[in-house]
Amino acid sequence: MPTTLTIRTARDGDVGAIWRVHTRAIEGTCAGHYPDEVIAAWVERLKPDSYLGVVKRGIVVIADDGFDIVGFGQLDLPNGEIQAVYVSPDAQGRGVGDALLAHLERLACREGTARLTLKATLNAEAFYAARGWRTVGRDVHKITQRISLACVAMEKTLGP
Repeated sequence: MPTTLTIRTARDGDVGAIWRVHTRAIEGTCAGHYPDEVIAAWVERLKPDSYLGVVKRGIVVIADDGFDIVGFGQLDLPNGEIQAVYVSPDAQGRGVGDALLAHLERLACREGTARLTLKATLNAEAFYAARGWRTVGRDVHKITQRISLACVAMEKTLGP
């Protein structure tokens, strides 16, 4: 069991690991909260190469436990939005999500962002609420023309 967790900026070579974490988290953690057809459509649209553009143009960080990349987070700074915090199912409960979220919040705060928003998956609402995020409504994220993902709109005011 690793004793350290490193959060760092994602690099081009990390996209395969980011894809693995993302798909495993969806299949292993989100599956109990969404119908099978939603999970299947969500995972189907994810491709390892699609993360390359996000890594190049956005703020994407990864969590490395000394053995593997076990989580990632994504921040859209111009829009003040946390776009992703996903942790591999086998690394959940070890503080990985906390570390990723805190890192992204600190980055936003340092850049002068006073308020962040996000759209949480149904299974993640309690995680964010326990970290000071407030639910502001229900929303949907369109996966395909006919399949939508129910989500929870949340916000947090950042302090010094």
